[in-house]
Amino acid sequence: MPFRSPKANPLTHLSLAPSTTPTTPPQVPPEPLEGKFYYDDATTYTGQFVYVLNAGETVVPAGETRPRKRHGKGTLTEGNARYVGDWDNDAMHGEGTFTFPSGATYTGEFQNNQFSGRGKYVWSDGRVYEGQWEENLMHGKGVYTDHKGHAWTGQFYNGVGPGLDLRIDRF
Repeated sequence: MPFRSPKANPLTHLSLAPSTTPTTPPQVPPEPLEGKFYYDDATTYTGQFVYVLNAGETVVPAGETRPRKRHGKGTLTEGNARYVGDWDNDAMHGEGTFTFPSGATYTGEFQNNQFSGRGKYVWSDGRVYEGQWEENLMHGKGVYTDHKGHAWTGQFYNGVGPGLDLRIDRF
């Protein structure tokens, strides 16, 4: 190979002709449909869903049946438990409210079926935690208020709050 000057353009031997290779347009997710599903255990889901599509498909081919995934806004009711909120790829994901059979509620952010991000949990006896969550645990800055109204503030780690400060409001 002959010596090339460092100032020479090493790309002069390349063809700059347009590529003839076909390009695939970006995959556009299908628009959610609306429906109500009944499960064998009497659980119901009412809301948006999408069909599971193969690579390159934008609709289900005629005559085929495909599984569905909850996706978009929807309500899942299982006995006395209920979730109202966002779904993504068949998981509670985004903003929502989960009400437990005990009457306790969690309102806030979900990620892959777990409390994750900012949220507020209210126990049926009146206790409240408001703050950061990670993998269903109080984790990060938050405020825990006991059933007597005493507020404990600080940093929570994996569901516990070592070294919290008690905030006493005097009237």
